[in-house]
Amino acid sequence: PTRSTRLQLAAAASDLRSWLSGFLLVFAVLFAVNLLFHLRSHRLLHADLVAHALLVLALGSAVVFFT
Repeated sequence: PTRSTRLQLAAAASDLRSWLSGFLLVFAVLFAVNLLFHLRSHRLLHADLVAHALLVLALGSAVVFFT
């Protein structure tokens, strides 16, 4: 590939990374609000489901922010 093609790919990857970071942040906020709502108004019936969702969120954050 030529230099300009590599620069275009790098710019596209940067745009994608910023989009993924924003999406991940929105998802984390919505998840936290949902979790707080369920903790305040209902019994938490599926603690293992919440733990797995937090694990997926943490792994997604690591992929987006550390690559």
